[in-house]
Amino acid sequence: MLGEISDQLNNLELDSWVDITQQFFETAKNVKHGNIVKLESLDLMEGTDAKEILNPALDTGLIEDESYDCDRDLTLDETVRVVANITSCLVTWLDSSSLPVTLFSCRYIEEILTRFSALLSSSTIVEKIFQVSNLQYSNKLDQSDSFTYRILRAYLIGVLNFTAFVLNIPVLKDEEDLNRVSMDLNIDLLLQFPQKDVADLVNSAYSLLEKRDDKNSKVLQLYFDILKRLQMLYPLSASVNQGDFQDTLFLHEATGFIDKLSEENDYIDSIPQIPHLFTRGIQKRKNNIFPPRPIKMHSFTICISYLHYLFDDLKLAMDVLCFQDAADLRNRLYIFGSKRNEKLPDQEHTSTHIVAALFLESILLRDGLILGAIPVSEFLKQDLSSLTAGESVVLSLLEDDKLTNDRAIKARASSLLQEMEKTYISWIQSFLQNPSKQRDFFLDSVVVWDTIQVTADDLETSLPDDYGLEDTFKSIQPDGSLSELPVMPLSSYVYYMKLDSMVQVVFRGIELEIYKPWEMYQMYWYGLYLLSTLESHIARMKDVAKYKLSKAEGESKDIWKKTLDHINFLIQETIVFKTLAQAQQYTWTILDNLKLLKLPKYNRTTPQLLYQLRMKPFSSVGIPQLPSIQHFQNFADEIAEGSLRFRTERERVQDICFRCSSAVRQLTTEVKTAASQLKKIHPSRGRFKADYERGVDQILRSSIGVAVFSTKVNKKIKDAEFVTQCLKENPSNQAYDVSLSRAQYHRFFPPAEIKHMRK
Repeated sequence: MLGEISDQLNNLELDSWVDITQQFFETAKNVKHGNIVKLESLDLMEGTDAKEILNPALDTGLIEDESYDCDRDLTLDETVRVVANITSCLVTWLDSSSLPVTLFSCRYIEEILTRFSALLSSSTIVEKIFQVSNLQYSNKLDQSDSFTYRILRAYLIGVLNFTAFVLNIPVLKDEEDLNRVSMDLNIDLLLQFPQKDVADLVNSAYSLLEKRDDKNSKVLQLYFDILKRLQMLYPLSASVNQGDFQDTLFLHEATGFIDKLSEENDYIDSIPQIPHLFTRGIQKRKNNIFPPRPIKMHSFTICISYLHYLFDDLKLAMDVLCFQDAADLRNRLYIFGSKRNEKLPDQEHTSTHIVAALFLESILLRDGLILGAIPVSEFLKQDLSSLTAGESVVLSLLEDDKLTNDRAIKARASSLLQEMEKTYISWIQSFLQNPSKQRDFFLDSVVVWDTIQVTADDLETSLPDDYGLEDTFKSIQPDGSLSELPVMPLSSYVYYMKLDSMVQVVFRGIELEIYKPWEMYQMYWYGLYLLSTLESHIARMKDVAKYKLSKAEGESKDIWKKTLDHINFLIQETIVFKTLAQAQQYTWTILDNLKLLKLPKYNRTTPQLLYQLRMKPFSSVGIPQLPSIQHFQNFADEIAEGSLRFRTERERVQDICFRCSSAVRQLTTEVKTAASQLKKIHPSRGRFKADYERGVDQILRSSIGVAVFSTKVNKKIKDAEFVTQCLKENPSNQAYDVSLSRAQYHRFFPPAEIKHMRK
C-alpha cells in the first residue's frame, strides 16, 4: 500500500500546486503561544467536545499575560501594600477559597515556589537546599541588601511556612476542610526547613523594623507581630502536656495587635495597588485542570474581622484543651461546636475557624489517645460515670475478679465497650466539624448507637439470671407504689447518647434550613416528641443517682453527688429547649391553620409520602419508635376539637389561633424562668460560662421573638378580612407568605413572620 502511495506522489503534476510553506511559517510567527487558531468560515472547534475553547469562562488559554518584574525596587508604601494583600489572601484562602486565586496569584509567591521546586529537582544535596538562605524568588532578593526586600522576603517565607503547617495538620481532610490545589507548586516542602531558621528570618526582619520610627515600618511591625503569634502554634501542636495550653497570652497579644492594625484602615486604603502583581496568570502558566477563576482577596476591613475570628477561636480551642475530666470536656465541646460567628460579613452557618478546629482535633485525639496520652476507654468510663454508671457492676466486673471469673461475660462486656469507644471518638469529632458536617456525624451515629443499645440491653438483662450479678434501684411509680428496677447503666448511657444525637439532627436541620416551611410544623412536633422522651429518660437517670447516693458511703458518695449535679443540669437544659420547642409548635400550628404552609403549586405527591421521606433518617431506629403521620394528625385534630362549636371555618380558625397564641405567651414566660435557673447551675466557669450564657441569652431572645409574633398574630386574626385572605385555596392567589427571622436569634428557634406578598 505504501508503494502505491509513493507512486501516486511521484506522478503528481506539481505545476498546478502552490507552495505555501514559507507563507505558513511567516503567518505562524504572529500566533501567540497557547492560543487556538480558528477559521471563522469553517466554524472549527464548535460542538460539545470543544465547548471550552475560546470561551472566556472556561478556556484558561484566554487569560491575558501580564508581565511583572520581580526585581523592581519597592518603596516602603508598596511593601506595606504587598504585605497587606498577602495577609488578605491568606485569610481568604482559609475562608473556603483556593490557593491559585489567593496566595499563589502573587507573582512573588509563584516565583519563590517555582525556583524552590527547580532547585530541589536538580540537586542531590537536599540538606543544602533546605537552608533558608537558598530559598530565592528573585535575583534582587539574593544579591541585594535592600531593606524592603529583606522585609518582604521574611514575611513571604513566614506566611508560606504557616500555610504549609496548616495543610499538614494530620486530621485535615482535603477539599472538605481546605482546598489544597497547588498547580504542582509543592508548598509542603517548606515544612522541611528548620522551624528555627524560619523564626530567625522573621525575627531578623522584625528587629530591622523596630529600629525605625516611620509609619510604614510601624504598620509592617504589626503584621509581623501577628505572624509571630501564628508561629507560636507550631510547638504547641506537638505538645502532650496539658499545662502548655493554659498560657494564651500570645493569642490575647495578637488580638491587641489586630485592633491596632484596624486603626490603619485609611492609610492602607490610600496605598495604590501594584499593577500586575496579583494576577490570574498562574492559572495559565502552571498545571491547571480547572476553568479560569477570578482572584479572591478580602478587603482590609473584612481581613481584620477574619483575623479576630481566627485568634478568638484559637483561644477557645486552647481553653477546651484545659478540661478537668470527661464531664467537663463534654460541656466544653458542646460550647465549641455551638459557637457561631454571626458578625462575619456574608456568612451563613459559620462555625469555629477551620484552623482552630483542626488544631484542637489534632491535639485532642492524637494517635487514638486523648491528648496523645490518655486511653479513650478510660475517658469513656469517666463519661459513663458522670451520667449513668457511677460504680457500675458491668464496669467493675472487667477489673474485679471477685465478682466473676467467667471469661465469656468479661469478653462480652469488653467487646461492648470497644464498640462504644469507637462511637465515642466519632462523637467527640462531631463537635470539631462545620455545622453541616456536625449534623452528618450526629446522623451517622444514631444508627450506630441504636445497634449498640441492642447489645447493651442483651448483656445487662442477662447479668442477674445467667451470672447472678444484680444492679437495681428503687423508684416510686405513678400509682405511688415502690418498684425495684434494673439500673442498666450502659444501656441507659447509650440510649441517652442516641436520643441526644436525634435531637441534634432535627434542630440542626432547622439551623441549616434543610426543612421547607411546610415541613417546619412537623419537625418542631417531632423535635418536641424527642425532647419529651429525652426528659423522661434523664428523669430516670436522676432517680438512679438519687437512690445510689442515698446508699453510698465515703468516696462513692462524692461520685454519685457529682453525677446527680450533672444530671440536674441536663434536665434543666432539656426543659428550656422543650418549652421553647413547644411554643414553636403552637406558632406553626397557627400558620398551618391559616393555610400558610401549603405544599408547592406543582406538588405531585402525598403528605404521607413526604412525611416518610423527611423522617427516613429515623425510620430504622427501634426505640423511640418513629410516630406515624397519623399521630401528627391526631395532635392537630385535638387542637381543632376545641373550636368545633363555631359554624364557619373562619371563626374556627380564629378561635384556634387565639388559643395557640395564648399558649405561646404562657410558654415563653416559662422559658424565661427556666433559662434563668439554667444560668445559675451551669457547671462551667470563666470563658465557657460566659459563652454558654450568651447561648442562653439567644434562647431568651428567640423566646421574646416568638412571643412578639404571637402578639402580632393575635391582633391580625381579629381582622376577618385577613383570615379570609389567608384561607384562600388557590396558592397562586395567596396574599401572605411565611419567612423566618434568623439574625441574632438562637439558631434552633428562629421566630416566624407573616409577609404580605402583594401591594
